[in-house]
Formats: sequence, C-alpha cells, structure tokens
Amino acid sequence: MQRYRKNIYEPNKYIKIGLLKVWFIMFRDLKSAISLGWRLFLRDFRAKYEQQVFGVLWVLFIPLVAVLSFTLLANASIINIGEVEAPYTVYAFLGVTFWGLVQTLITQEAGILKIAGPFVKQINFPREALIISPLLISLLDFVIKLVLFVFICIFYQYFINISHILYIFTIIPAILFSLGIGLFLSIIGAILKDVTNIITYMFQFLLFITPVMYPKPQQDSILGKITEFNPLYYLIAVPRDLILFGKSDSLIPYMYCSAITLFIFLFAWKFYKVSIERIVEKI
Repeated sequence: MQRYRKNIYEPNKYIKIGLLKVWFIMFRDLKSAISLGWRLFLRDFRAKYEQQVFGVLWVLFIPLVAVLSFTLLANASIINIGEVEAPYTVYAFLGVTFWGLVQTLITQEAGILKIAGPFVKQINFPREALIISPLLISLLDFVIKLVLFVFICIFYQYFINISHILYIFTIIPAILFSLGIGLFLSIIGAILKDVTNIITYMFQFLLFITPVMYPKPQQDSILGKITEFNPLYYLIAVPRDLILFGKSDSLIPYMYCSAITLFIFLFAWKFYKVSIERIVEKI
C-alpha cells in the first residue's frame, strides 16, 4: 500500500518547529519547487512576449535609451561624464545592464504575491516556486542584454580580455541582494498594493545618484560621500570594472557588501517562508 506524507497546517508552524528544522524544510521545499517553478517560468515568458511585435527586443529598449541619452548630453557638453578607460557606450551599457538585472529582479519578486495571491490561497504547493519564475525571467533578460553588449564591443572595437569573462560571476552578490530585498517586499506588497510602483520610481531616482553610467565622483563631493555608503555602487560597479578593466579600487568594500547580502538573502527567505501563510489569508 502506498504511503502518503501527512501535512498538518497550524498557526506559527515554522516558529514552533525550531530554527534548524526550518532550514531543512526550506531547502527541501526549494528542491521540490524547481519543476513547478520552471513551468511557471514558461507560462510567464509566453504571457510577457505573446502578441508583441518586437518581442524580446523590448528588453533592450530601456538601457539603449538611457545610454544614448547620456551619450548625447555628454557630447553636447551639458553634463561632464569624466574620463573612462573604455568607450563610454560600452562602459555605460554594461553598468545599465547590471542595474537592470537588480531593478527587474526586485520589482518582479516584490509583486509575486500580488499576482499569485488567489492561486496561493486555493492550492497547496511549495511557495518557493513563486520565486523561481521571476528569477529566471530576469536572468533571461540579462543574458539578452549581454548578447547586445558583445555586439557593442565589436562595433567600438573594444575587446575584453578573455580571462575577464569569468568576472561575470561577481554579479552573484547583486542577485542575492535583489532576491533578499524582493522577498521581503513581496510580503509587504501583498498588503500594500502600490509597493511595485514605489520601487519603480525609487530606482529611477537611484539610477542618477549611483555611479552606474559615470565614474565614481570625488570623495569630497556630496555625491561622492553618498556613494561611499551606497551598496548598489559596489555590487554593480565593481563587477563592471572587473570585466572591462580586470581591476577595481573598491574590492574590499565589495567583499564586505557581498558577505552582508548573503545574510540579507537568508534572512529574507526565512521571513518569506514564515510569513507567507499568514499574509495570504489577508489578501
């Protein structure tokens, strides 16, 4: 006779069972959620690009417009970009590509319960499956932008050292940071429906005060002092500089930020796991 595992649901379940067992359950549920997460990704991918004339080309529109706008302003001497060791378009596009990965991932993760609330209330499944689809869509958009980045490098005849390609993995802390912030905001966004709108406008502002499309300002300037305490700068600019130049002046702050982002991600994941069942009831 086939045996079925019995699941008992009760308030504060994950608080009562203890810290170590919660982590065991979280990783077990993550493993079992991969298959469903993949199917949700295929569904969301079709829904995102179905019946669109330009399809995935829309992914390239925003970073291209942002870079071209700054390029035109710099050429007209309206703004002073400063000197960089690579063609400005190459430098700025890679920075905006990394920035877009962070923004897209946080925005999409923050809205998962807003979109899937009724689905979550009616069906029992590993809640980690909701995390996988936005992650895969964001990574796919990221890869599409990187393909265009390669063509931009060829156009400007700027050839990156082949060994620098491995530095692409230094963007992982930025991904963990985005997942952590996104998971935390997903719980808040389930109640406050305008969280995703706030995130969108916030990132538009942060883009201009974070040295993504321009070099780091002088430390004695107001923007330079803000940059010193801006984790997004280290998580985005350092991977960009390592890929383009093979070096960075901010490696130590980057390593500190990377360690902190791991704790942010683990804390946010547990917060999501413990809180989701109670929050769903209020959607």
